[in-house]
Amino acid sequence: MDGNIPKEVIAVLPADPTDQLELAHRIANLAFVGKVQALERENAGLTQQAMDRLTKIKQLERRVGGMEAELADAGDKVRLAMEEQNKLVGEKNALIATVKKLNRDVAKLDNFKRNLMQTLQDDDDPAATGGG
Repeated sequence: MDGNIPKEVIAVLPADPTDQLELAHRIANLAFVGKVQALERENAGLTQQAMDRLTKIKQLERRVGGMEAELADAGDKVRLAMEEQNKLVGEKNALIATVKKLNRDVAKLDNFKRNLMQTLQDDDDPAATGGG
């Protein structure tokens, strides 16, 4: 019976085998309760960690949702700006074409004016020289 048990422990054990079994049962029960309590503490800690992480996940999901909304708004703004730019480029091109046409018209009118002035001058000169 005392193969691996130190003599000091055997000295404090009850002499009656039934009392020894009862003591062994209490020791095993205490060890079991201690182990259960340690596992319950570990479980509570892990549960708290999981809750903290879920809270963090929800916060991050809200941030992602907000950023996705901001991204969509920015995309809309870019699209509107591009449409406005295209519209302005079209207006610019139309104005350039109008200016070119007006410049051609002004050049034609200047040419017409010069020709008219020349013709009027030519008509006035022979009348002045021819009548005098």
